[in-house]
Amino acid sequence: MTATSVNELDHAKSISLGRVGLKMFFRLADIWNLNQNEQLQLLGLSSRTTLAKWKWKVDANEDIKLGADTI
Repeated sequence: MTATSVNELDHAKSISLGRVGLKMFFRLADIWNLNQNEQLQLLGLSSRTTLAKWKWKVDANEDIKLGADTI
């Protein structure tokens, strides 16, 4: 098995990784009882709107394209 940098992923794999990664993040955030401010800080976000949009997309099982830094 060969390791691949996030920057080397093709578009489809990057979108899939974003969806799966955020699904895991939100599940852990629930388990750890993280509040919205803690979630924003961990994801490096300043926008509550973006966080809400990402949560909605995860719940709807929609594709999410994230930057390499967020992944």
